[in-house]
Amino acid sequence: RCNFCEEQVVYNRKWTGLYPERIVDEIDYLVRRHGVNGIAFHDSNFFVDKRRVELFCKEIIKRGLNKKMRWGNANGRAKQLLNYEDKLWELMYESGLRLILIGAESGDQQTLDFIMKDQTVQDTISYAQKSTKFGIKTIFSFFIGLPWDADTSKTTELINKEFNATLKLIEGLVPLSRKGLARIILSNYTPYPGSLMYEKSLEIGFKPPNDLEGWSKYLLEKQTTFWVPEQI
Repeated sequence: RCNFCEEQVVYNRKWTGLYPERIVDEIDYLVRRHGVNGIAFHDSNFFVDKRRVELFCKEIIKRGLNKKMRWGNANGRAKQLLNYEDKLWELMYESGLRLILIGAESGDQQTLDFIMKDQTVQDTISYAQKSTKFGIKTIFSFFIGLPWDADTSKTTELINKEFNATLKLIEGLVPLSRKGLARIILSNYTPYPGSLMYEKSLEIGFKPPNDLEGWSKYLLEKQTTFWVPEQI
């Protein structure tokens, strides 16, 4: 339900996945024909279907592909993956999974509730402990700068709060980073047309570009909103 994301508009909160055998057929071809030794997945939510993930991993092992390649960069939710049994985590590692991308978003619970993340800060911490236990690396993605309120002073106060809480959580992940088990992405909130948070941005005075060239300058790495304090 994340209201800052374009997923609700692009995919209408629907998900369809290829059959495990079909995916492994393609991986098998890439390994045999081109000597590929690593596969990065860019599904919006690779781990949504637990049974599909299990069958996928078993098929990779059955064909011996886990001895020839690694896979990862697969996108998942911390709360979702916490529901995976240890046995399945072991199976994922055996099949070659080495990296997961998690949208942690924030270290501030008020922020997570505001964006309708349906997740807690503790979920991120518990997930980090579990993934570390099985030696699977994680990219934790965070962002700051939400359009909290038309009252500039209130927005500044809340952005500082979310920023400091996120830094505190990131500091807690540093030990994992030193072990090579965690990477951090910190981005700027960017208004995406069609999302509920975009409407909130318009309410507090966001002026969207008039053409595609203007939108091309709206990148997660750049600060493009006027309500974020300069010191951040």
